[in-house]
Amino acid sequence: MKRLDQLNFLRFLAALAIVLFHYGRGAPPFNTPPWNRISQMGPNTVSFFFVLSGFILAYVYLPNDEGKIPWKTFILKRLARIYPLYVIAIVAVIPFRWGDTPHTLIGLLLDLTFLQAWIPPYPLALNGPAWAMSIIFVFYVVFPLLYPWVWKKGTRFSLWFAGGFWLVSQIATLWLYNTWYAGPNTFSHDFLNYNPIFHFNAFLVGVAGSMLFQERQKASGGGKSRFPTLLVPLLLFIGVIFFRGQLASLAPFKLLYANGLLAPLYLWIIYLVARDTSWLSKLLSSKWLLPFGEISFTVYLLQSPMSQIYGRLLQARVENIFPWMAEYHFYLFLLILIATAFLVQRLYELPMQKFLRRKLVR
Repeated sequence: MKRLDQLNFLRFLAALAIVLFHYGRGAPPFNTPPWNRISQMGPNTVSFFFVLSGFILAYVYLPNDEGKIPWKTFILKRLARIYPLYVIAIVAVIPFRWGDTPHTLIGLLLDLTFLQAWIPPYPLALNGPAWAMSIIFVFYVVFPLLYPWVWKKGTRFSLWFAGGFWLVSQIATLWLYNTWYAGPNTFSHDFLNYNPIFHFNAFLVGVAGSMLFQERQKASGGGKSRFPTLLVPLLLFIGVIFFRGQLASLAPFKLLYANGLLAPLYLWIIYLVARDTSWLSKLLSSKWLLPFGEISFTVYLLQSPMSQIYGRLLQARVENIFPWMAEYHFYLFLLILIATAFLVQRLYELPMQKFLRRKLVR
């Protein structure tokens, strides 16, 4: 399988941003300005995962000689990759959240079938962060059917198609957000923030960007140092983080970042990192950082059950021994989460993937 190892650590950083948003906003320095603006960017980082998923899938899975990607084989491989850990994460959180509305049998069934994001009020049922896997499973279902068609049309068509879809999606999202949105814990909130319809644009942007990357890579025979150019989108992203309030005051309408609004910016960063051959690329793909990228999916799915376990079993005991830890629980929790992710990946996730692929895929 073709690899772009320098992109792996970016997944880990995105996963950390989401964990920070969920559990670290009360920890110094992220509980005071201006650093609290970093912790508030977590929901928008999920779109980065969606763009990167489209980019990587389009790079790895090319249509065969018949111009097709076998749908059944592709789905079985993807399920073997994600489902063992996905189920364990749901099972681990059941003792802590079962019985809380809407964490019921319906919520469990929707979680197990990747349908929770479609049906309010269940997107965050049981293992809340798993709503993103409901979105990604839609990508998996559609990708083997859509990608060969886009591939035949060519890179220029894919860019126009993805760009047009992104623009229409953002117009629809912002119109609904400014005219219909009724606030948190409402049908409109769950529908706008979690429904796959409003996140598919980010995935398409990643697919189109990957096609452009492959075309340029083939034409030039490889990449070159992109670090100076990479500073431009990175500075723009940092500007969005720290000046989001000012941007909101300048815009004539309310902005909703979480539904792919920043997808073109994320693609710009991903594309330049993928094309880069400087010290940055070597660092990101080093043997020291690569393992952290490999556990990003594990960290993301285990964050909720591990937070419950830490809060119920460890937090009070830690404070009794170290009273000064009251403000710093997040950092100990994060270390335990990362260590657990390594163990779960090595001892359970990878062996189960190999076993299921042997049984399900020829």
